[in-house]
Amino acid sequence: GLFSHPQKEIFVQSGLFEGLADVYKLKDTQRAILWKDSRFAGISSEGTLVVWKRPFDIKVEIVSIEGGKFEHEKLETIIKGNSAETFLDILMVEEGQLGLFFFNGKLESRLEPGRYAFWKNAGKIKLYQKDMREKVVEVPAQDIMTADKVTLRMTAVLAYKIDDVLKAVMTADDVVTSVY
Repeated sequence: GLFSHPQKEIFVQSGLFEGLADVYKLKDTQRAILWKDSRFAGISSEGTLVVWKRPFDIKVEIVSIEGGKFEHEKLETIIKGNSAETFLDILMVEEGQLGLFFFNGKLESRLEPGRYAFWKNAGKIKLYQKDMREKVVEVPAQDIMTADKVTLRMTAVLAYKIDDVLKAVMTADDVVTSVY
């Protein structure tokens, strides 16, 4: 597995691990995805990662956390791992909804229904979700007086659907209240 010791940096600089282990130097904007015998073994953010060459087959994938969103072909496997929740926020865009992913205040992408992972502490991440299905709002009965002094009691029913999710997010805090 991994070598862990308070004086690890000194051992690495001395060349002690040459031929016995692989040494990875991670930047602040990088994480390591670890695979032990082709199975997900965890995520690491250690600055210096020392991986023994034996007795296990450990593969290390260095990934960037810049941009905030984590995409991987084996995302579902990684999400189920025990260390994933330490490093990742897992969010779901439900069926019938559309998500907008903002990173540090800038719109990065539209998200279709599905599961998404975002790096913790990578920047300010905000996900807005809006229901794109048609909805109905009922305005309670109102008394209206006509020009010839006849009182009518009317109830209004309004059907609406969001066409532009970005405009809905940017112009109204609560779309339903605005429509009402």
